[in-house]
Amino acid sequence: YETLCSGKCDGVFQLESTGIRQMLMQLKPRCLDDVIAAIALYRPGPMDSIPKYIESRHDRSKIKYASPKLAPILDVTYGCIVYQEQVMQIFREIAGYSFGHADVVRRAISKKKQSVLDGEREAFISGAVERGITEDAAVELFEDIVSFANYAFNKSHAAAYAVLSFRTAYLKTHYPTEYASALLTSVMSSTDKLAEYVADCQNRGITILPPDVNKSRGTFRVEDGGIRFALSAMKNVGDGFINVLVDEREKNGKFEDFDDFVSRMKKLDMNKRQLEMLIKSGSLDSLGTYRSRMLAVYESALEKRGAELSPSIDGQIGLFDSDRMRASAPKATRISFPDIPELTAREKLTLEKESCGLYLSGHVLDDYSESISRMNASRISDIIASFKDDEDSSEASAKFTDKMRVTVAGCVTKRTNKRTKNDEQMAFVMLEDRTSSIEVLVFPKTLAKYGHLLAADVVISVTGNLSVREDEDVKLLADRISYVPSNSEAKTVSAAAPREEQARKPQTLYLRVPSETSAEYTRARAICEIFEGGFPTVFYVTDEGKYLREKSVRISPTDFVIGELRELLGEENVVFK
Repeated sequence: YETLCSGKCDGVFQLESTGIRQMLMQLKPRCLDDVIAAIALYRPGPMDSIPKYIESRHDRSKIKYASPKLAPILDVTYGCIVYQEQVMQIFREIAGYSFGHADVVRRAISKKKQSVLDGEREAFISGAVERGITEDAAVELFEDIVSFANYAFNKSHAAAYAVLSFRTAYLKTHYPTEYASALLTSVMSSTDKLAEYVADCQNRGITILPPDVNKSRGTFRVEDGGIRFALSAMKNVGDGFINVLVDEREKNGKFEDFDDFVSRMKKLDMNKRQLEMLIKSGSLDSLGTYRSRMLAVYESALEKRGAELSPSIDGQIGLFDSDRMRASAPKATRISFPDIPELTAREKLTLEKESCGLYLSGHVLDDYSESISRMNASRISDIIASFKDDEDSSEASAKFTDKMRVTVAGCVTKRTNKRTKNDEQMAFVMLEDRTSSIEVLVFPKTLAKYGHLLAADVVISVTGNLSVREDEDVKLLADRISYVPSNSEAKTVSAAAPREEQARKPQTLYLRVPSETSAEYTRARAICEIFEGGFPTVFYVTDEGKYLREKSVRISPTDFVIGELRELLGEENVVFK
């Protein structure tokens, strides 16, 4: 129950959406009835009663009944109509309906037959008045029932869901690593869900161990307190190949090095694409060779081993085969590698994303976590989940709606420019956070203002309105884009802020350039725009002897940015005053 009350419900059946998490955090469920009610209430129609339900749950003095006869029926739900069964009881107890007649009404509610409900209006009101209910109270009660009929659960349905919700929450709480491992295995075919649950594991301190041909299996599994990444979760390898790989390892021992792996797996029909994905994912890192070096030779190595193996096909005998000739045949030469450096951390992450659909050894947003957390940006996965057409899922959240204004933060992964009907340029940008990705539409005016920030791998925040059309993925129409400073950049700026406040005049960065048309000015200004911040910066143009105050900018004056400017303009042309 503490897990549910905290809203940490990733991977908990029916309780994952942002909206229902917020409801649980306010409701503070302490028994199964609370969970049953939460699941039944979080639907169009009944969800209008959520504020009243939560208020009455925490203060029973707020419960009010149109008639004392309603108390035995609605007491368990604090005066709110939540279940179909309660509607049947109300029709029987308040209006005198028979069991059969009440069930007709229940079916009308479950199938949203508004005409049937409207036809019961007069009979309900007259029956209620005969039993001592005022006409006004009867009318109000019937209207509540009709509005509730938009979407209603029967309690047995909600109870079955709640039991499964509780079981999954229990397993997540008391067996976090084992449950997360099984959960990840269950969503291997969905890259978005896989990324979402991996991020949740990392937030809860569960280590995701990288894929390893000497340790991984086809599924995720618990290992040394962490979770070993599944080989079958990689792209373009195939479950059949992974089963063969694991079987070979168990029969003949671990792979000793890259040469041993290629030789043994080539016999089992490993192809170039499969080997490439294994290298890029880091699955062969434990074999002792840089990924860069393996990528440089894997194609030729596979071809060479294939040629050496071709005469050894089972059942074939060569014309000159003999024990003496085979013994004197030259031994296969070992694979040699070029002397090149290892890939950078950023390059490794890019290859991991290509091969597995997510980052394994880190995340490009790791260096921006503090800045992003201060923005209170929406999770892209929550936005997408709000528009999924899944009637039987609590993801049908009203948290996000068409044309709603939101802010998201993430890394630019792709940009495509197109011409509008007016022959103006606009951009289609894919923005990715830790949970998912969304297409951002940047129209001409916005592109002219912020286009310099829309480069690949740049981390930005985007504010705009959501756009939802039938049979299309949700999109974000951007009108404001900002550069997100890294954690170190943010600390540099915040450390400088007190000194600026104490000074009589704000300190300014002056950049001296040959002219407004010079390459130095163009490149320096581009750097300033990309690393936009709060520090005032002014250009001094040498050929005209003037300051471009009307074109001043503000930057994040980190060591990296200042170093780039000094390398471009010269030490003496980058001055603080």
